[in-house]
Amino acid sequence: MVKPNFAKNRNIGEMGRSMTINDFWANCLPATDSHSFLKKYAISPRGMRTTKGGILVIPTYNVDGEMLGIHFLDYEQATGKTITSRLCYEWQGAYFSFGSPKRDVIFVEANFLKAALLHTRYGETVAACFYPGNVDNVVDALREKYPNNFIAPLGWKKQ
Repeated sequence: MVKPNFAKNRNIGEMGRSMTINDFWANCLPATDSHSFLKKYAISPRGMRTTKGGILVIPTYNVDGEMLGIHFLDYEQATGKTITSRLCYEWQGAYFSFGSPKRDVIFVEANFLKAALLHTRYGETVAACFYPGNVDNVVDALREKYPNNFIAPLGWKKQ
């Protein structure tokens, strides 16, 4: 597994103490198939981690592989409620990749779960960008990085 390359040494003050994203990431545990959210949807934990309290931690990268931030996904198994939040990062152009661009098509999806399921069920490369307003940024960055690939945004029309 490739070690994350952090774009900047960002400070996470919201965590109650001063800490960089790099420090926070280093203190997380590798995610496993037994995590309740990943298990429910049969999603591979590749590239994800968890806090010691069991919250899923999903890194977001730019097209050059620099980690721009992290998303937290807290899943209440009893209610089926999923709560997501992001922390201290540049969201424009940031995404989590399911798969690597081996084929001619790279899909871009704002919804993390939909992106994960598309990859899990069909093996397609999908960039999960977490926020509808970020789809265009990710599409533009991927088109520049992979000019020979067809970049297909899902369920989103460029404004």
